[in-house]
Amino acid sequence: MEDTRCENKEQTPLRILHVLVLNVNSGVASMVMNLYRNIDRSRIQFDFITWNIDKNSNYIAETQRMGSRVYEIPSYKKDFSAFKKEAKTVLAENRFDGIHCHEFLVNIPFLYWAAKRKIPLRIAHSHNPTIDSFVKRNLTVLCRGLFARYATNLFACSKESGEFLFGKNAKVNIIPNGIEVSRFSYSPKIRSELRKSMGIQNNFVIGSIGRLEIQKNFSFLLDVFYELCKEEKNVKLIIAGDGTQRDSLKLQAEKMGISERVSFLGVCSNVPDLLQAMDLFILPSLFEGLGIV
Repeated sequence: MEDTRCENKEQTPLRILHVLVLNVNSGVASMVMNLYRNIDRSRIQFDFITWNIDKNSNYIAETQRMGSRVYEIPSYKKDFSAFKKEAKTVLAENRFDGIHCHEFLVNIPFLYWAAKRKIPLRIAHSHNPTIDSFVKRNLTVLCRGLFARYATNLFACSKESGEFLFGKNAKVNIIPNGIEVSRFSYSPKIRSELRKSMGIQNNFVIGSIGRLEIQKNFSFLLDVFYELCKEEKNVKLIIAGDGTQRDSLKLQAEKMGISERVSFLGVCSNVPDLLQAMDLFILPSLFEGLGIV
């Protein structure tokens, strides 16, 4: 029977619960937010269940302004019992037409709990073609059958990402990560003003953006930049993002004697403008599914 709930704006939209970390420095969160800002929210609404929230840098306020319900639960890494209890409570006490899980193997318990609640649409989404852990890579192979059992749909940002998490024979929908192209239209005015405000108007500027974690390989980028500094005196490196490697990367730059040429900007909200300020963008990641940046 045809679903007529969304025939007009007065009727109730479908509600899809997204499972992910909503921090601004998450590429997955950025991808979901790109979708959320551009869908017809009178027909489909996104809700979010999330943990590991950065209180100063997250999307919670924006999502709530657009009509979403955000459920903050404890991190599974700190208290799995509380994580499980509160996640199951959210699923039991609210109506969801679907659940869309983005968090690697943490997807599995959510898909299982959603199946028990008879939520009809259950999506598992793979965003990476590998992971920097030998144990987790092998555990992934063992868990593929659980995705097949509890998910109704398998999504991935690339063929390699789908094969990694779900296996080569799985039926996977490849959903490329989309961006709002208009936000990145070149503007000489923005470029000039931002470079002047940063004091880099007379430099050749190399830039990179991402979480300061092992996957993003910024230590290698500093090694490369160090060699470049031996040949070129007018170069600057700007790195936007934050993470557990921030202090070690700053120390590495200091030991190399290039700290005055390297700027660690932290989490930035003006990424489209920041890209325009660069002359060269480098993404040194060890692996990416389909990098948003």
